[in-house]
Order: sequence, then structure tokens, then C-alpha cells
Amino acid sequence: MADAEAQEALEAREAIRQSSLRKNRAKAKASAATAESTAAKATRAAEEAERIAKEAERKALEIRKQEALRKARAAERKEEEARREQKAQDEAARRKAEEETAKATKEKVAQMKKLAEARAKAEKAAKAKKEMEELAAAEAKAAAERKRAADEQRAQAKAAKAKRDAETKAKREADEKKAAEAKAAGIAEEARKSRAAKVQENKRVQEARAKAALARAEADKKVAEAKKKSEEAQRAVADKKASDAKKAQAAKAKATKEAQRADEAKIAADKRRQAAAEAEAERARERAASARADAWREEEEEKTKKREEQASKRAEIERKVKAAKAAIAFTAPPPPGAGSDARICSVCRAHLPPSAFSAKQLKAKAAKRKCKGCVGKPVPESS
Repeated sequence: MADAEAQEALEAREAIRQSSLRKNRAKAKASAATAESTAAKATRAAEEAERIAKEAERKALEIRKQEALRKARAAERKEEEARREQKAQDEAARRKAEEETAKATKEKVAQMKKLAEARAKAEKAAKAKKEMEELAAAEAKAAAERKRAADEQRAQAKAAKAKRDAETKAKREADEKKAAEAKAAGIAEEARKSRAAKVQENKRVQEARAKAALARAEADKKVAEAKKKSEEAQRAVADKKASDAKKAQAAKAKATKEAQRADEAKIAADKRRQAAAEAEAERARERAASARADAWREEEEEKTKKREEQASKRAEIERKVKAAKAAIAFTAPPPPGAGSDARICSVCRAHLPPSAFSAKQLKAKAAKRKCKGCVGKPVPESS
């Protein structure tokens, strides 16, 4: 009877130990799986951030190209208007000079006629004729001098205008160059920040993997220690059992049957108390290990949740930036010279007249409208 109770106590203790080992193994596997899942999510988030950065850089390059093209066209239109205005001003100045010259000539001729008539009354016809010829020569010389002065004045005005245009053009080119350098610096700074964020994200992923490996190593170590303790306990139980058997045999040989029963009952009671104490100690160790594992798992889950929230916030910000860029692109006023009824193409982003769209595309929404040259092409993601 005592042997049966001792055997039951051993089996109960062994069952408790096996259950504890299974729980510890399950918890270690769950922790490792959680760490691996967290590392995979972080890797995917880093890849998605890199892809979004590349897409943003590509779209920024397209926008800069379109802006440069619009600026070049605006500059050409401005230069053409300046040339037309200059030509009109030169023509008006020439007509005005000719009118003034003709008026002065008429006045001079009238004066000459009056003078000739006055002199004709006082002098002879030959002298009057000679004076008339001299006056005509002087008038021709004066007209030539006035024409030369007017030509010099126009040449000086043209030279001054060309100089001012050259200075304006040089200043505009310098301003555009400074703006382009500032934009390039901003883009380089954004790329540097994106690379730094990617490096930090990779570093966090590596740390998570290292922690997961450390957790797996600790779990393996605990399992090995538990196995070692189990083997030691089995050896101790076996030694104890052999010792108890020897003692029982000696007691049977030396004592009576009643004394032998009392001794066996006492031994059985001691074993039960010892088994209960060992089981309680084992349960206390299991509860402590379970509490530590739960605390570590909760901490890892909290960290994972924070990282996912940060990734979600970054994705939301990028989505809002995309939407804002798309809204700006489709609500921006048409460039000068495009016309008030111009429409924007959702693929090439060019402002075109209604004749560049089919009737079906004119009825479509702005985010899906395509010109005749872009029909069949996919709409970019930012739309």
C-alpha cells in the first residue's frame, strides 16, 4: 500500500513536470514566432517606405521637368512679345521722325519762299536764283543731318534696349539657377533623411531578430536545465527507493509485523509530505517562470504595437501627401496662354484645349480624363 502511494506520488510529480515542460516549450515557441513576425513586418514596412520614397522622387523629377518646360515656353512667349513691342515702338518712332522732318521741311520751304519773294523784289532775278540754289543745298544738307541724327538716336535706343534685355535675361537665368539649386538641395536632404530612416528601421529589425534569437537560446537553456533536473530527480527517487527497500527488508527481519506496518505507514506519510512539498515548490517555480515569460511577451507585444502604429502613421501621412499633390495638380489654374477652357490630362498632366479630348473624355472626371494621345495608357498612382 505504501509502495502504491509512493508510486502514485511519483507519477503525479512526473505528470506535473511534463506539463510544465510542455507549457514552457509552447510559450518559448510562441515568443519566437511573435519575434519573427515582428521582424518580418518591420522588413516589409522598410521595403514599402523605400518604394514610396523612390516613387516620390520619380514624380518630383517629372514635376520639375514639366515646370522647366512651362518656364521655357513662358520665357519664349515673353521674348516674342518684347520683340513685337520693340518693333512697334521703332516703327512709331520712325513715323514720328519722318512726320517731324516733313513738317520742318515744309516750314523751311515756306520761309525760303517768303525770303525769295522778298529778295526778288529787292534784287535781281539772277541773284535770287543763286540764293534759292544755295538755300536748297543748305536745306538738303540740314535734312541729311537731321536724318543722320535720327538714325543715331534710334541706334542708341536699340543698343540701350538690347543691353537692358541682356541684363534682364541674365538676372532671370541667375534667379532660375538659384531656385534649381535650392530645389536640388531640398531633394538631396529628403533623400538623405529617407536613407537615414531606412538605416534606423534596418537596425531595429536586426535588434528584434537578435532579441528573438536570445529568447530562443534562453528557452533552450531552460528546457535543458529542466531536463537535467528531471534526470537528477529520477536518480534521487531511484536511490531513495532502493534505500527504502533495503530499510524495509532490514525492518522486516528485525521487527515484528506490527512494527513493520507502523514503520511503513510512517515512511509513506513522510513521502507524501515530501512529494507535496516538492510539487508545491515545482508549481511555485513554474508560476514564476510563467510570470516572467508573460511579462516579456507583453513587453514585446507593446513594442510591436508601437512600431505598427508608427508605420501606420507614416503610411497615412504619405497617403495624404499623395492626395494633396494630386489635388494640387488637378486644381491648379491653367498656365498663361492655355486658355480659360483648357482641360488637364490625368496622364501627361498637360493643359490642353477641348479639341485635344474626345467627347467621352470631356465628360469623364478630371482624375480619369485622358487626351487623345494618352488614351490606352494607365493613369499614374498619384492620381
